[in-house]
Amino acid sequence: MSLEHPEKAGSAATVGDKPHAEGQDYPRSQLSGEVLELDEATNKRLLRKIDWRLMPVAILSQAAIFGLRDDLGLTDGLKYSWVSLIFYFGYIVGTYPISFLAQRYPSRIVCTAICICWSVVILCTPACTSYAGLLVNRFFLGLIEAGVSPIFMLVVGLWYTHSEQVMRSSLWYSFSGGSLLVSPLINYGLGHITGGSMQPWQYMYLIAGIATLIWGIALWWLFPDSPQNARGFTEDERRLLLERVRGNNAGSENKEFKSYQFKEAMVDYQLWGIMVISIVSCTGSGAVTTFGSIVFNDMGFDTFTSLLLNLPIGAMAFICVLGSGYLGRTVPNSRLYVVVGACAPVILGCALIWQLPDSKRAGRIVGFYLISFFSSAWVQCIGLGTSNVAGHTKKSVYAAGTFIGYSLGNIVGPLMFNAKYAPRYDKSFIGIMICFAVCVFVSLGLRLMLARENKTRDRLYGAPEISHGLEDMTDGENKSFRYNLNNPPSPEGGTFVDANANQTVFTEADFSDVEDNGYPEGGKEAWLVVFGAWCAMVSSMGLLNTLAVLQAWVLEDQLAGMPESTVGWIFGAYGFFLYFCGAQVGPIFDAHDIKLIIIPGSIGMVASMIFLSFSKEFYQVFLSFGVVGGISASLLFNPSMSAIGHWFSKRRAFATGIACTAGGTGGIIFPLIILYLAPRIGFPWAIRVIALMFTISGVLACLFLRKRLPPNKKAGSSIDLKALSDYKYATTTLAIFFIEFAVFIPYTYISSYALYHGFKPTQAYLLNTLLSVGGIPGRALPGYVADRFGIFNTKEIKP
Repeated sequence: MSLEHPEKAGSAATVGDKPHAEGQDYPRSQLSGEVLELDEATNKRLLRKIDWRLMPVAILSQAAIFGLRDDLGLTDGLKYSWVSLIFYFGYIVGTYPISFLAQRYPSRIVCTAICICWSVVILCTPACTSYAGLLVNRFFLGLIEAGVSPIFMLVVGLWYTHSEQVMRSSLWYSFSGGSLLVSPLINYGLGHITGGSMQPWQYMYLIAGIATLIWGIALWWLFPDSPQNARGFTEDERRLLLERVRGNNAGSENKEFKSYQFKEAMVDYQLWGIMVISIVSCTGSGAVTTFGSIVFNDMGFDTFTSLLLNLPIGAMAFICVLGSGYLGRTVPNSRLYVVVGACAPVILGCALIWQLPDSKRAGRIVGFYLISFFSSAWVQCIGLGTSNVAGHTKKSVYAAGTFIGYSLGNIVGPLMFNAKYAPRYDKSFIGIMICFAVCVFVSLGLRLMLARENKTRDRLYGAPEISHGLEDMTDGENKSFRYNLNNPPSPEGGTFVDANANQTVFTEADFSDVEDNGYPEGGKEAWLVVFGAWCAMVSSMGLLNTLAVLQAWVLEDQLAGMPESTVGWIFGAYGFFLYFCGAQVGPIFDAHDIKLIIIPGSIGMVASMIFLSFSKEFYQVFLSFGVVGGISASLLFNPSMSAIGHWFSKRRAFATGIACTAGGTGGIIFPLIILYLAPRIGFPWAIRVIALMFTISGVLACLFLRKRLPPNKKAGSSIDLKALSDYKYATTTLAIFFIEFAVFIPYTYISSYALYHGFKPTQAYLLNTLLSVGGIPGRALPGYVADRFGIFNTKEIKP
């Protein structure tokens, strides 16, 4: 799943003030390599002590920090949005630096400093007399707060077993909802304060700041450090605290920053999957917490009634988070299924608000309350980020990434509630429905990949061991690590091991035997790679097969009146970069992990479509589509073709042909979207719908595409033209050039050519679709024939 990286010899590390041997983590030195016996009664006693020592601190800190931060009393919609959003921009900026501090220094010191600094900033809020001053204040408020929740993610991962983490994470985070239940009541009372020199919202921040300052000072004595340095525990209990979590195989606290763990995290599909789930699920948070009162105002309720109508939102969030944790803890293999289940009420709630008339206010309010189920999905991301990753540096990256996704979701959510959509905000709620549909898709894909990884490890390495459980190894290094999809209590032999004991053991039926030539030539693994390649090419090659429709539309719309020969440079550039950049992408593919190419390619394709939807001038369309789109398509197309070659030899042509049918599929779907949606919702929104489809296909490509062979570091990443000295290779390359040159012409000009000869626009666009329909069997069947009669023989008989 992740980068392999051997431990670097000769490196010394220090934890706190206690140095330990090179290449050895402090807790392993403390335990002298022995596995201690821990009976069930002792384990329960320690768990109760941990809960009473840790949970009240986490709960009160979360409630104090989360409490009163969004009630500003601004009535200007745009200003209100930016005062709310600037907080999350600060959150994004501060997340990684503060998470790094928490990884490098004792959590107690970092968390205490955060709370005190946060209280100082919030106490300064009533002194803000201008809009600009309030923006600066809110930015630093978000920047400082950014470390609190990631720190608690790390702490829960250090103190609790996998089976205990999801419920404890839900417990402390549920008090975010609890604060939403209490703060409207406080604000309701403070809002009735009259007289004096301060406004009611200033009293809100003054009281919150004083309470947080007192709590921040108290944290110096109350906040628990790591298990090996915990106050209030005897030396023997500390040893047993470490023994409890050995079965996690996730390591323990280590203050050395390990760059290879950072790099491994950045190319890990699980991190990006969790971030996507965080972003899309937190769009509901951004809508509910920031614009809840405004939506109720637009339904006809006065300000104070709107404030009170927010009370059930906090109560539901509290219940949903705890309920989500309970289900994830008790129902086998349910963690990501809980995410999927939580998305259904949100989609239903948005549909109710969208479809019910204004006269059905009760039904629309119920729909708005159902959006609170977003918290059930989001809290599972916190649990996944603590229990499904090993290595302390890597854990800190996951914690930061999870809450960056949280911030982005809270930015996107309010932006959906544009004033022009008032008072019903139909398009806003449609946008949230789409986000949660993506959440369902990504959650199921991520679960499939993690389950497959567990089965692969079971087959290759047998049952998990716990001998390395306390060493600072990543889940990629430690092959005994199992990704946690459920949370079964599984005592084994006296040491409490929690490593997905209910996982299905991998069987040979799941894989085909490796052929004598060393290639699998089939099996689930190989065909999932083909599916991943198909997903990557449905955007890159599907867009190539849509060029004719795009060019015809652009000539009639954005660039009307511009010579067709000039506009043709835009779409010619797309094809040029798609193929030409392969000369550089190929060496990078050979020398590095495929995720380093696929992830930026997927992001680039989505960005290209978003930029295109806003483009009005020639240079804008050229840069967004021709340059960004072409380069991004190359990052998807070339690795996809190469990856198939790792898994197939005798059946390579057929497997490649199956993957290439994605181009025909995209060439059918995307023109039809433009043809039928653009006249109804506008060309920009039709392009954004395509961008959404690119997001889904890109996520699937990142999940399923993988190399069978290890990276060849000796090959280098630079272009090597020596291969062209082989005349066979050079002449084959030249032949492919002429073939692609011929194919490129109809796919680019068939629609504009038809328009020139008097065809109706609908007919002209459908010609491109019919061309793609023929391309689907035209790609798959020749591959099947080529594997039996030879590639060049097949080329000779093709028309």
